[in-house]
Amino acid sequence: MNETLPEGFTYVPDSLTGNASVYSYDETTNHLTINFRDETTVTYNVTASSHDQIPAEFSGTYKTFTAGMEVETGDVGGDTEVVVDGTLPYTDGHNPEKGATDVSVDTSITVHVKDDGAGVDHNTIVMTVESVPVMPTILPIGLTLNFSVTYDPPADFGHGQVVNVTIDASDLAGNAMITDSYSFTTDPPVTEKPDLVVTEKWVCWPDNCTICYNITNMGNGTAPADHNTTLYVDETEVAHDQVTEGLAPNASYIGCFEDAWVYTPPEDNITVCADNDGTVDESDEGNNCLTNIWMCGDVNEDKAIDLFDAVKTLNRATNPAFPLACKCQ
Repeated sequence: MNETLPEGFTYVPDSLTGNASVYSYDETTNHLTINFRDETTVTYNVTASSHDQIPAEFSGTYKTFTAGMEVETGDVGGDTEVVVDGTLPYTDGHNPEKGATDVSVDTSITVHVKDDGAGVDHNTIVMTVESVPVMPTILPIGLTLNFSVTYDPPADFGHGQVVNVTIDASDLAGNAMITDSYSFTTDPPVTEKPDLVVTEKWVCWPDNCTICYNITNMGNGTAPADHNTTLYVDETEVAHDQVTEGLAPNASYIGCFEDAWVYTPPEDNITVCADNDGTVDESDEGNNCLTNIWMCGDVNEDKAIDLFDAVKTLNRATNPAFPLACKCQ
């Protein structure tokens, strides 16, 4: 069938029903050629401009072959149903949501483009990210002419970045949506802070019961020098030892409190706290202390002073290299 559409009308692509197909459509002349195939009636959509359309007649000519393989031509006409689609496409299903904060820097961007009238023309969907047009994946939502639009950036966004997004589209009736402009903000930069932990402490028997300790920086930032380690005996503050060097992540410092412990039988509660003055800004301020119970002379640290401790102490007195249960600096 050959037809020249009335002035002001435009054929809507992919709107033909049934098994019929468009052989050609010339937008300049508005000439439409349809192959009916096995159909006797076909339906297609057109859009109209502001041109005076009343009356508007759709008719054309056909050409076919008879059973005897003779060419047959004639006129063809049809009914016109006028549907005024004044609804505009719109968006929903934003992920990340509009105005979202603390969004992961490796996020993708998804938005649904919908239309309650003729349906969205997916060829008109345009997404920009940071004012740059991008090539999103566009997929239909179920058996509808609504679409899911997803963009997966090739590189992560920056921390604390405000990401600006726009979406534009038109429906199959030619109605353009109001540009959807919105933004979201990624999560803030990771703060690098130290975390000073007393990982162990010990008494150097029988060297005047000197108490030594090991501080390790468990954080991801460097701890500056010149902060105090404090010794408590039975919850009483008795001595300080200044850490004189900075500690990079995973670095350790060994220090000692000499002649600071006056033993009170039968046992003492010994606590060592790193950065007791709060000089260092740490990621965890609640893990600076290590506490346990000590008994002077309990060299094997089994909470009893007995023959085994005496033997080890004697061996240490005759051989300074003899190892005790504890380690000394």
